[in-house]
Amino acid sequence: MADNIKVHPSDYPDTVDVRTEEISSVHYPVYIAADKNGNLTDATNPQFVAAQFVDENGAAYGVKHIGNKPRVSAMPYLFDIAEGNVSNHTAIIVNGHNPDVGTSDETIWQEGGAYAWPTSAAQLTVSSSDANDDSGGSGAETVTVYGLDEDYEEINETVTLDGQTGVTTTNSYLRIQSLQVASAGATGSNEGIVYIGTGEITDGKPATVYGLIAIGHNRSEHGWWTVPAGNTFYMVQGDASTDSNKGTEIDFYIRESGGLFTLRYNLHLFSGNAVVPFTMPLKVEAKSDIEVRAVAAQAGGSISAVFHGWYET
Repeated sequence: MADNIKVHPSDYPDTVDVRTEEISSVHYPVYIAADKNGNLTDATNPQFVAAQFVDENGAAYGVKHIGNKPRVSAMPYLFDIAEGNVSNHTAIIVNGHNPDVGTSDETIWQEGGAYAWPTSAAQLTVSSSDANDDSGGSGAETVTVYGLDEDYEEINETVTLDGQTGVTTTNSYLRIQSLQVASAGATGSNEGIVYIGTGEITDGKPATVYGLIAIGHNRSEHGWWTVPAGNTFYMVQGDASTDSNKGTEIDFYIRESGGLFTLRYNLHLFSGNAVVPFTMPLKVEAKSDIEVRAVAAQAGGSISAVFHGWYET
């Protein structure tokens, strides 16, 4: 039961009431704080207390925080990252689709076949298979290119399309991370396949393709991504689906900087989908390449694959 007692602190002229709480017949006082001059804390004299965390040796250490609050959240940590509440953390979802997987390994992307990773940074050309994807045309007018430079630093630029004629990028790209239609005409989307690549362009398609946007999709869909310099990626889930009943194996490969592509996990599907959440996120170091591949028991497998997580400095 709560009650009050009177105390007379030294160097203080008056007695004050101290609230106590009775617990198991013992009265525990609620102590009143005072400032360095002995002035007791009350509503007119509030005191603010600074605290620090120390280890077992008495050394102070920092605590990660969000807006000067310890990093504790009432919502899932990934939600805080997605909402931008955790500094230097970026959420990412990478998804790809291959509509016609054959009986040998193929990358999950609309072009099909094995993806040819660039070996050096270079200026690339952006073009479309449809002349209406042009400034002032009815299709896509501008496309934003997201990639990495020769040092694996993130770069991007927006290119104005010129139909089937290639437009050269200002930046030199070692990796293409994604493509996004930034503006479009009356149809609101790209009317042709938008390509980025190198070499001779035939009917809007370059000889070597490093990325593309399928007709009407307004963004690229490919199952690869590279961790930017100075960052670490944490993969929290991998998904795959098929509706082709071909008996398909979906493989998730990672190549660390200077290393080889190594299988990290795989899925086997005849039809339907599989979702694999990682209880312990898969840690992927800076400058590592991630690629999702598939192979079907019979030609004609239609496969989609997704992986997602966050990267942080």
